[in-house]
This record gives sequence, C-alpha cells and structure tokens, in this order.
Amino acid sequence: MADPSRAITSAAAGGQRLLLRQLFDADTGTFTYLLADVASGQGVLIDPVFEQHGRDLSLIRELGITLVACLDTHEQLLSLPEPCLLYPGHDYTGRGVTSVAEEKAFNARLGGAATERDFVGHMQNMKLPHPHKIAEALPGNMRSGKPRQAETNSVWAPVQRSYAGLPELAPAWVAAHLPELTVLDVRAPEELQGPDGHISGSLNIPLPELEQRRQEIPSDRPVVVVCHSGSRSALATQQLLKEGIATIANLRGGLSRWSDEGYPLAGAIAL
Repeated sequence: MADPSRAITSAAAGGQRLLLRQLFDADTGTFTYLLADVASGQGVLIDPVFEQHGRDLSLIRELGITLVACLDTHEQLLSLPEPCLLYPGHDYTGRGVTSVAEEKAFNARLGGAATERDFVGHMQNMKLPHPHKIAEALPGNMRSGKPRQAETNSVWAPVQRSYAGLPELAPAWVAAHLPELTVLDVRAPEELQGPDGHISGSLNIPLPELEQRRQEIPSDRPVVVVCHSGSRSALATQQLLKEGIATIANLRGGLSRWSDEGYPLAGAIAL
C-alpha cells in the first residue's frame, strides 16, 4: 500500500525526484531552503532563521518530510569548487546569482589579494545604517539561551501549527478530552442535523454571528472550533485569537476527518 505522505511529497515537488522550497524571513531579508529526496522522504533545511522554526517545522510535517539535518552555509562558501553557483539569501545590490570563482576574484571585501585589514577598512567606511533590529538582536545573542516565555497557547494541549500558522488539534486528542473542552461548532443550525451531525454537547454559534455572540463562549475551558472540513472553523479560530482567546485550536480536518477516524456524531442523517 502506497504511503499517502509520499504522494503529498511527490506532488509538492511537481513530480520531480527532488523537492525544493524557498522560504523568506522579511525581518532579516533572509532566504531559507528546504531540500528533500522524494523517494525516501528525507530532507535538509538550509540556513534556517530561528524565529521561523515553527513555520519551517509545520511545512516539513505537512509535506511528510523527515528532517535529517539543518545546514548553515555561512563562512563555508569559498571552500566550494569555483564553478559552483551561489544564490545569495540577501545582497546589497540585489544580485540573484553569482559563483565562487567570481567572488574570489571580484568581491571588494575578500576577493583578489584582499587582507583582513582591507576588509575592516572597507566595512568601516561604508557608513551603513545599523542593521534592522540590531538593538533587539544583540541582547538576545548575549543571553544565548531559550526565550524566557514559551508560547502559552500550546501548553494546555499538544497543539500543532499548520504552515499557515493556525493552531490545530488532532481528533484523537479532542475525543479523549471532550469533558474538559468547549467544542464550538460554527456551522449553520440546520447542518447540525444533516449528514455530518454534530459532536454531542457542542456549542453552536454560526460563523456570521460569532462577533455578536462572543460572550456566550465559556472562559473557564479551552475552545476547540469545528465545522465540516475545518475551513470555516479556521476563520473563526483566527478571529477569536485576535479577540484574546489564547487557549483555542481548530479541529484538524473538521467533522469529516472526525467521522473518518470513527469518533461518534449525534444527529447524523445517513444519505
């Protein structure tokens, strides 16, 4: 039987043997690259940005890739063969490609016969502004430790964030903890007695009414938002996160996946 995760990996690679994804961090202007072998599902992450680790890991998980290494290319490029092409993550003049040979010959900072003194003199006289967020980066580098506060909304449950950044929970965990949760169903009332039925004990507030009826959601328990496929509930989850509900997650795959995994639904009408 074919592994469904391999099918996703192959599709994401456009049917090619290698998957390549370019990711971007706007704050630092840095590109990160995900490279994976479709057949084995193994991949490497090249030049990751720490602040984007959640995004990167979500993409790796969604594409069914097993991460085997993180690679940092900084301070190593000139050891590569001279014909090797380089695609800079960021460049002062916006160049998209160069080569090791070109950099060794023409780079004003380290090419030709440039010495360390040449490099220091060049950089000191460029009169560049302070790097973006340098005042925040330096204290963090000096601490060289973990962030003081972990994300609070992942402590109460094994929340996983999608590549789009949405907090999600698997049906199995939700089913095992139903008495401890508020299940918020954002479908229209008539859908609760349709083919999908509903999760017993769920609170029904249709998505168009959510803003006006926000106060009906209990504040003493975490909230899991549901709909048929997880699409409308994703929008509701984002809305409630913005309104300050921290312990909230979307039901991954919606009631469709809940049913497929064999969990009970009340009021379902067989077609």
